[in-house]
Amino acid sequence: MSLYMARVVVLDTDQSWMELHENPNAWKGLLWRIFSHLGLPENEGGYVFRETFKMDCVDFFVLSPHRPDVMAYGRRPIKVDMKEVGVGAFPCGSRFRFVSRFCPTRKSDGKRMKIMEEEVPAWLGKQMAGAATVQECVVVDRGYQEARKGEQIIGHSWVDVEGVLEVVDSGLFIDKLGSGVGRGKRYGFGLIVPRSRV
Repeated sequence: MSLYMARVVVLDTDQSWMELHENPNAWKGLLWRIFSHLGLPENEGGYVFRETFKMDCVDFFVLSPHRPDVMAYGRRPIKVDMKEVGVGAFPCGSRFRFVSRFCPTRKSDGKRMKIMEEEVPAWLGKQMAGAATVQECVVVDRGYQEARKGEQIIGHSWVDVEGVLEVVDSGLFIDKLGSGVGRGKRYGFGLIVPRSRV
């Protein structure tokens, strides 16, 4: 069991950078292309990601249980760094600092509702049940993002979170990293980025 961690950097050009900056759907198309060899629909790309816009590039951090096809980027000016990690990288009992951007929600009277900031640690604990326990979880920012799906506008209320996770089951933990948590994964939400060990 393994997980591929890839850093995809789209260099600054008038068309590439502005398209990605203004249109979240362009993120999906670019990243889905490198997993298109799996034969999955675009909304089931088999990966989760997080984007960061910088002065001269767009920086994507991508996690997937599938190896990306680094030759499938087309003509965009892109740099790729990739490595494969196994369950040994996340031994049971180890603690990792993490950052993430979630769209935490719950159902109420059959409707999907966003949750309050103070509910986020308990929500994350349920999402990680069996894989890891939440030792620390702090909301450091929040916002709202819209994207177009056909004629429909889809909105996502998100929170940026920092904290510490303790691994309970290495296999389930790496599965959870590869699949992400919460809603809006195809728009850059739900990726848990493990940082330094505590």
